[in-house]
Amino acid sequence: MKLTKIFAGMAAAAIATSAMAMTAFAADAGKGPNNDDGVSVFGVYIGMTKDEAIANSVLQEDGKEPDDWTTVPVKVTIDEIKFDDNVVTANGTGMMYWQGDELKFELVNVYNDDVNGGKDGATTVFTTLPSKTIEVTFTIDGLSSDLSGKAYVGGGFQTAGADWSSTFFGNKPDGVNPAGTTFEMPDVTGNGTYTAKVFFPDQGGDNTSSGTDSKADSTADSKTDSKTDSKANSTAATTSSKAGTTGTTTATSSSAASDNTAATGATAGIALAGIALAGAAIVVSKRK
Repeated sequence: MKLTKIFAGMAAAAIATSAMAMTAFAADAGKGPNNDDGVSVFGVYIGMTKDEAIANSVLQEDGKEPDDWTTVPVKVTIDEIKFDDNVVTANGTGMMYWQGDELKFELVNVYNDDVNGGKDGATTVFTTLPSKTIEVTFTIDGLSSDLSGKAYVGGGFQTAGADWSSTFFGNKPDGVNPAGTTFEMPDVTGNGTYTAKVFFPDQGGDNTSSGTDSKADSTADSKTDSKTDSKANSTAATTSSKAGTTGTTTATSSSAASDNTAATGATAGIALAGIALAGAAIVVSKRK
């Protein structure tokens, strides 16, 4: 009876320790580069002048916006998103529109209710956050005329409801993004599949930025400038091989970053359980 009680007690302790380890791990997971807890803006931004937008029928011949952005022939599809080299899934659809010499495809924009509910999307579109890198592979199709710009992953994070705890805009001068933020921005010249990436500075440093300029000059104005009846383009993963492609990607189903963190926590819990059971064996040996 005593041996049974000892084993039962040690097994319960091991399970409890494992559960606490996994809970603690999960609580620390999913923070942004500045310990952010949500996303203010997230999108892919492709350089496109007004003349290029007109030539590709993104804008009307007189330069005016279309009544419905989904009617334009140019389409952008997100093929794959990676946070810290782990594939993640966006819970929602994207909105494409043109503004300020850029073709924008956004998954989150707290200033535009047409983008996955505006503020609602800050914590629902992504269930985990990157701490070091974001990589987005996308396909642009329907261009009838060449482009001359670059593409970048852009946006901002929020902490405790503050819209701009840190930013990452590839088209902004130094001083707006946190020091040390770097970008890989492919030249987008025509239809094809491209990959853009952003690297964040290490945690623990002064990664904060006021975000004042980015809030005023970036997608914060998109709510008033874009049409309220704009519908979303699908972000379903697809693969395509287009003329002018500078990079290729294969969209495959993969475990999200949250799955990886759960697996890591489980491994740690199992290890702790093993230590606890080993202790039980020692106790039994001594009692003999």
